[in-house]
Amino acid sequence: MKPLKISFKIAVLLGVATISAAFGVKNTQGQILPVEPASTVLLGKIPTTTASLQIGKEHLTNQEVKLKVMPLRQVPTLAQAAGGNGTTWIIFVVLAVIAVTASGVVVIGKNEVGIVYKKFAPLRGSLPDDQKFALNGEAGWQAKMLSNGLHFWHWSWLYEVHRKPMVKIPPEQIGLVIANGGAPIPQERMLGKAFECKNFQDGCAFLQGGGEKGQQLAILTTGYYRINTELFTVITTANAAQHGIDPNKLQVYKVAPGKIGIVTTYDGVPTEEIAGPRINGHKKFQDGQKFIDEGGCIGLQEEVIPTGAYKLNPWFVKVKQVPLTEIPPATVGVVISSVGKTPKNGASHDLVEAGYKGTQKEPLYPGKHSINTDVMDVVIVPTNKISLDWSNKPKPPTNYDSQLDALKLRSKDTFAFTVEVTQVIKIDGKDAPQMISHVGSPSASEQQLTAGNSSNLTSTTKYISIKNLVTKVLEPMVSGQFYIAVQDYEALEFRDERRQIQREAADYIESELRKCGVQAAGTFIKEIDLPNELEKPVTDAKIAQIKTNTLKEQQVTEEERRKLVYAQALTDFQKDLVKHQQGVQIADLQAQAQRHRNFAKAEATREDGMIQAEIMQAIINVVGPNGYLDVEKIKQLANIKLPDVWVSNSDGNSSGLIQALIASVLHPEDQQHPLNQLIGVSANLPKQLKDPLLPQSQINCPNCGAANPESNKYCNNCGNKLNQQLLDFSPNDTKALN
Repeated sequence: MKPLKISFKIAVLLGVATISAAFGVKNTQGQILPVEPASTVLLGKIPTTTASLQIGKEHLTNQEVKLKVMPLRQVPTLAQAAGGNGTTWIIFVVLAVIAVTASGVVVIGKNEVGIVYKKFAPLRGSLPDDQKFALNGEAGWQAKMLSNGLHFWHWSWLYEVHRKPMVKIPPEQIGLVIANGGAPIPQERMLGKAFECKNFQDGCAFLQGGGEKGQQLAILTTGYYRINTELFTVITTANAAQHGIDPNKLQVYKVAPGKIGIVTTYDGVPTEEIAGPRINGHKKFQDGQKFIDEGGCIGLQEEVIPTGAYKLNPWFVKVKQVPLTEIPPATVGVVISSVGKTPKNGASHDLVEAGYKGTQKEPLYPGKHSINTDVMDVVIVPTNKISLDWSNKPKPPTNYDSQLDALKLRSKDTFAFTVEVTQVIKIDGKDAPQMISHVGSPSASEQQLTAGNSSNLTSTTKYISIKNLVTKVLEPMVSGQFYIAVQDYEALEFRDERRQIQREAADYIESELRKCGVQAAGTFIKEIDLPNELEKPVTDAKIAQIKTNTLKEQQVTEEERRKLVYAQALTDFQKDLVKHQQGVQIADLQAQAQRHRNFAKAEATREDGMIQAEIMQAIINVVGPNGYLDVEKIKQLANIKLPDVWVSNSDGNSSGLIQALIASVLHPEDQQHPLNQLIGVSANLPKQLKDPLLPQSQINCPNCGAANPESNKYCNNCGNKLNQQLLDFSPNDTKALN
């Protein structure tokens, strides 16, 4: 877009019209030069007879006006109009000044910049050959540009003013800058040094501060910038292809999740190391000048950038994204660093702290870690138990023990034989760096072997670290131990002393592996294959011995069987004997119980007799002995059986019969009673009454007071033991009973 310029002729006409409108200047005919407002804008060129001037409202005022100017040949001269006085000259000078000033006005829009080229400068001279931009008004391109607004004194015959749009950097993008002026970049650097120049918006500050010509280390981020595009070439995604740059490189650089960025710089101090050391304060390589000022090195960097978005200058850095280093479960990672400080003692096999070259003491445990794999190797070491077999059995080629065959030994008596051995090992996580330090680190391409069937107890994944351990340490250690041990034994002795040999081998291997950071979980001799000519006689003798031992065992067994039968019979006899003994004891106890029962019964009977005796004595005391006897005899009448047919006498009176019965009872005789003859029937009357029982001696129970026979030892009522206190009758009482 060309800037607005006002010619000298138009400026003069504008001045005349302005003075005429302000003062009402008259010509010689007394006519007024009219100024006519208009609401419309006339477009087109200025003709020879009339002139129209178009001024945009964004340049001068908020309202467009149209000035209609009379032809020059119709305008009287100022001298004629003024009558030749001094006022005319003053007006002419003012008009001339206004005309000259107006012709140098340049208007720059709010989203534009004005880039100035000065055609000549007699008083300032020309620029040196090595300088392209003027700082002090010399002829040529000016470092200082015009901002938005009105600018005076930029006449077209002296200046060329080029209006350019502001530089725009879209979101999520960056802009690269090439300085077209400035000091040359030193040979040891690739990019121009960054200066404080308001993001290249102050060209004078850039040049005066020592700005360097060429590709710049500083970049432009998202935004609008007023930049002198003659002094600075700004490369964006819109024009990247014109400069041979991939537009994608001008996007904000993003490191994907689960990855890290390994950085290589194109500028910095040369280094002899494989990678440059860590530098602080450069905001993950986004502040390139800070990196250079702090002594950052050119080339591969030790520091990595994590997941995120970064504004990186593609002329300054190159980023390679790699996955995070993952340590699987049941393993650890041993870090071997090729960068860092050199250990003080210089020993390459000693473990080192982080930040030093060599094998680091602290391993990486299961998980994901940010490791710069271009400068550090991570050796995976399994921590589970691993079983290794020295045998001739078929094994997958990926097994740790695929190359381990049965040991071929020769005994002291020159017999050759083979031995199968199993060695179980385990590597603790904290000891893995020590193991790698002794064994050595494999190359990155050999880290992991193919998965397959394995003697590994818990995993099918194979790691070259264990393969190297087996090849370099375990195989020579185990075979060497048995080669030496067999020299002290004959073949058969070796077989017979296998337990002792195994123990000695286990102790030796355990102590040696401990020095390498490996735990020996067990050493086992599994199979000893002796020659047939050596084993057959031994086998035959053993078979004969077994048969002999079997026969002896059978004899012993038979003898034991007889003893067992005898013991069983004796046991049965003892059972019967015990049974009979128990029967005798039971019978004795039953007899004793019966005696106690009889005694108790007798005591009860005696007690009843005592009671009856007391009753009898009481009756006797009342009726006398004979009266008592009569009473008892009368009681016996109840037991007499009377005839079923009762015959009375001739007068129908049966009292005689009753009297006869009573008389026979009270006065018994040994002959047939006359009553039998009287009644004509025979009656079986008792010849005499039995004598009443006399009371017996009794014992009163001291516990319950019950009377018991004197033969009782225990009370029939409560079972208490009796004191043998008899209740005896006196002789007088006995005589009274008689």
